[in-house]
Amino acid sequence: IDYFSKTFFIKNSRFIRVYVGTDSRIFYPNLAEKTPDKLLVHFHGNFVPLQGAEYIIRAAGILKDHNIQFQVIGGGQDHERVKNIATELGVKNINWIDHVAYEELPDYINKADICLGGFGDTRKAKMVSMNKLFEYMACGKAIISGDSLPLREILTDGETAIFCARANAQDLADKIIMLKNDRSLRAKISVNARKLFEDKYTPQIIVKQLLKDLSNA
Repeated sequence: IDYFSKTFFIKNSRFIRVYVGTDSRIFYPNLAEKTPDKLLVHFHGNFVPLQGAEYIIRAAGILKDHNIQFQVIGGGQDHERVKNIATELGVKNINWIDHVAYEELPDYINKADICLGGFGDTRKAKMVSMNKLFEYMACGKAIISGDSLPLREILTDGETAIFCARANAQDLADKIIMLKNDRSLRAKISVNARKLFEDKYTPQIIVKQLLKDLSNA
């Protein structure tokens, strides 16, 4: 809102913030079968600069000798370049999946122990939240994402997510290891993320708030 207000000379009061949320009929926790001997780290999204997929792959490289498997779903303009980085680094702990039907995506999310948001450091990356964060919250997952002001409007570091430095594969790897080694923190974030979704970001709550804001506009 601040950006559009300054860019187009429109008062902040003329805007209404509407959170993205997600479809709670599709995204919810379930007892998906997990790989018992490995920590599974999940990411899905288009391979564009704001996502910062390169840093996920570089973090996977840093962690390639740990008992950690990455599940990466998506394609896009940076897909080939990012896969080439994985080849150059000799990264073999990534399961690449090109496309998943929307209705099947929760199955992949629910198999994971940790879910990743965005890590790019472009201007846009620092100004937006992401659909996937609400999907992760709805499924009750432990989330790691690059820090930004928009994310801090939604999530709380150490309570409903773990924030890391943007465009920093080492910090991302460190945060993954931290959650791997601290099951109680991972469980706390998972429970808190689901509760936050139920309290603030279901479709019903978002629409109710929108109608209230419109009536007061």
